[in-house]
Amino acid sequence: MSLPESGEAYRRAADAFRSATAGLAVAELDAAVPTCPGWTVSDLLTHVAENHEQVFAEVGIEPVGADVLASWHEQLSSHPRTSAQAVDLAVHAWDVGRATGRHVRLDAPVVRFLDAFATDAGPLLAADEAFAPCPLTPDEVATLDEHDRVLTRYGRDPR
Repeated sequence: MSLPESGEAYRRAADAFRSATAGLAVAELDAAVPTCPGWTVSDLLTHVAENHEQVFAEVGIEPVGADVLASWHEQLSSHPRTSAQAVDLAVHAWDVGRATGRHVRLDAPVVRFLDAFATDAGPLLAADEAFAPCPLTPDEVATLDEHDRVLTRYGRDPR
């Protein structure tokens, strides 16, 4: 399976991340992220920012303006790490929702992108500590809709 266009997937994942983090209250920044043991929402936001800033530094480009996600889309949408950044944004948008009690539902193109990425990554995806196996049984996973089934591929338990 080949990945859908990563620049568009990145844009959609960035929109989901912005939506999931919009209007966070100060108290929510200290909320534990159940899918990222030991992390708070603040830690997760720092992780996303640092991942983006690291690549900007590696390629010697300065982000334009305060919105690092928009700057990435404008300047680095064809960079080889765009697919991985899109995955990070989409999955962490869902994580923020889980941590703060907000319902985050990724749109269908992002879900298809996540599914294709997981298929292309194969066993390497499970080797990444961030994507530990989901605790659901195969029978339980089979009862889920496509959105939630794909999230289980990233170690997320949508129940």
